Amino acid sequence: MYTYCRQPRNRKLRMLSDGSLILFGSKSKGRFVLDTAFVVAESVSHTAGDYAVTAGPRVNRVFRETTLDPMYQQGTRGARLYLGATASNPAGGMFSFVPCLPGREQRTFARPVIDLGEPWIKPNRTQQAGTILVESGDELHELWQRVVAAVVEHGCALGVRVDLPGVRRR
Repeated sequence: MYTYCRQPRNRKLRMLSDGSLILFGSKSKGRFVLDTAFVVAESVSHTAGDYAVTAGPRVNRVFRETTLDPMYQQGTRGARLYLGATASNPAGGMFSFVPCLPGREQRTFARPVIDLGEPWIKPNRTQQAGTILVESGDELHELWQRVVAAVVEHGCALGVRVDLPGVRRR
């Protein structure tokens, strides 16, 4: 699920089509490192007046309490909620994933370097979002496959499900 982040100031981020690929990441040592590859399966617009009935039923309690409720308490007017394609229900053969390693091998989040070159990734761009129009579904699928290959080359697996942690009891 993705909503809000960078959407208020970037209209294009509120208008992504199904099948779009979003690479969430950051800059480390001058290179782009991937946190999440997100493929849009579907989306729904929501506003302060209707999010409880439009977006609220589509998300879990934690997402609503940590994202939707606070963003509207801060005066946000509206955004779009994107729901990710899954391995069992892909979009154009693509699905969302996070780079991961077995817990016994590493306790930190796996963040492989992804170098797709210009115009796809601009490693000097920090705290910004950009959109690039792709000519065809085949071109987008090839780009997604390049991301997958880079993740695997770094020794990571594709994490396709992340469960919310349970409440620890003593």
